[in-house]
Amino acid sequence: MKRIFLLLIACCFLSTLLAQSTRKIRELEAKRKELHQQIAESETLLQSTKKDVKSQLDNLALLTGQIEERRKYINTIESDVHILTSEIASLQKQLNKLQRDLKDKKQKYEISVQYMYRNKSVQEKLMFIFSAENLSQTYRRMRYVQEYANFQRLQGMEIERKQKQIAAKKREVEQTKNAKQNLLKQGEAEKIKLEIQEKERQTLLANLQKKQKGIQNEIRKKKTFSRAIECPN
Repeated sequence: MKRIFLLLIACCFLSTLLAQSTRKIRELEAKRKELHQQIAESETLLQSTKKDVKSQLDNLALLTGQIEERRKYINTIESDVHILTSEIASLQKQLNKLQRDLKDKKQKYEISVQYMYRNKSVQEKLMFIFSAENLSQTYRRMRYVQEYANFQRLQGMEIERKQKQIAAKKREVEQTKNAKQNLLKQGEAEKIKLEIQEKERQTLLANLQKKQKGIQNEIRKKKTFSRAIECPN
């Protein structure tokens, strides 16, 4: 009777152990399946992250190329401004010379006007012409009076024309210089903008790489734990 009782106790104990073992196996299988699912999801996320990183790398390369193009554009503008500055200096020398010439012409014109004013009467002109010693000299004096009057008129017109040319050239140079300076400012603004964007992209890329590394570490841990479950010591 005692033996039967002990046998029953042993059966109950074994049954309990078997039930516990079965439950543990099921729990481990469930845990293993859960880990496999998590690993699969992590790997999917990792692939997605890799694609995102590649896309960001492409964007970064594109931005870097744009920045280089912008820098070339800015360098071209700066070169143009430098050339224009030299041209302005050269034009200023030409303008100074023209202004000296104009001053000289004005002085001569003023003298001629004063002379013509003193000898403006027809009678004085006729006296000058007919006081010639011979007919040939008379003819030359007539031509002189006519040519001098024409010269005086043309000289006045030339002075006015030169003044207008100088004023127009000054305006043109100033407008061009202002336009180039505005372009230079615009180019600098674009350069700063692109550099800021590049820094933002680099920061984003660093975050994505950090995220990718974290996911890879998590996958390694889960795979190690999964192997430990599948192959217990």
